[in-house]
Amino acid sequence: MLSVLLLLALPALVAPSTARAEVPVRPLPGVLWNHAGLPAVFPLVVKTSPGRDLYLTLTDREGKAVMGAYLRAGKMFRILVPKGDLTLSFASGPGSWLGREKLFGPGTTWRRLPAPLFFGVTGFGRKSGQIVDLRGAATMTEAAAGARAQVICQDYRLEPNSLLHSPPARPGAPVPRALPPVAGDPDDPGAPGPVPRYHTNTRVCG
Repeated sequence: MLSVLLLLALPALVAPSTARAEVPVRPLPGVLWNHAGLPAVFPLVVKTSPGRDLYLTLTDREGKAVMGAYLRAGKMFRILVPKGDLTLSFASGPGSWLGREKLFGPGTTWRRLPAPLFFGVTGFGRKSGQIVDLRGAATMTEAAAGARAQVICQDYRLEPNSLLHSPPARPGAPVPRALPPVAGDPDDPGAPGPVPRYHTNTRVCG
């Protein structure tokens, strides 16, 4: 009899725990998914107002959603996105996050920038992204009007120590041609010269 009573009580004990486990956890800010199939290398910065968290999707010219991200209210959000002319859409709502299907519940609303923003290469070593400020913008048109480009520049600097004599590079390794050949070991004229090395310097330049 005692065994029967325990079996009858077991579903009541398990059900509340199962229900709690099904409630999605509020995501950390960042990319939730990426279907672009392209490297994400161009900067996007979104400045948000306090209040409600946001769910961001980026859509390409063909209407394909290529990336989704979660933004915390009142925080500055930075990610890298793929190249292209991308439209930004923001979902928000009074409820808690319920996942990609239900978003913020029945009260979820969408706002979309009226025109795509450009992400791409604008010159040698120049990657153009965007800064979007939603703070104080009454409409998406105002937010789009306040958007501005953020340009990341990259250049390459020689490592001086690499000009010191060193063992030859592995077979097939690329040899930079920015500098003239460097003489090899003076004690062994037939020895190959050192291979110059460069490091990448990245900075915001616009």
